[in-house]
Amino acid sequence: MRSLWLLVISVPMAGCTSLAERQAQSATLVGQPVTELVTKMGDPAQTQDAGGTTVLTYEDKRRSTVPGAPFCFGPGMWCDGTGFPPPPPAMLVCRTTYMVNAGIVSGYHVDGSGC
Repeated sequence: MRSLWLLVISVPMAGCTSLAERQAQSATLVGQPVTELVTKMGDPAQTQDAGGTTVLTYEDKRRSTVPGAPFCFGPGMWCDGTGFPPPPPAMLVCRTTYMVNAGIVSGYHVDGSGC
């Protein structure tokens, strides 16, 4: 039974990129031309110019449901007040923002609920 729960938990997470992986990928782009960034990441969701610095924002969105306690039909000692069924899915967003100066990626920032 325990291995079944591990499988249930790991399958939805298989497509997710961890924060450490995302930061490692982003770090390789620092010092590269902006054309390399766009080649690897595609078109940004948002572009802004801020006093000589161009800011490119990429967003990864996914829906996720936090599962309720199994076989639990109401608040109580074993349900931790969550009950059953689980809450509705929530939209999780992970934003990666790259700063570009003179056509070269000079830094990045990663944030959001989906990271």
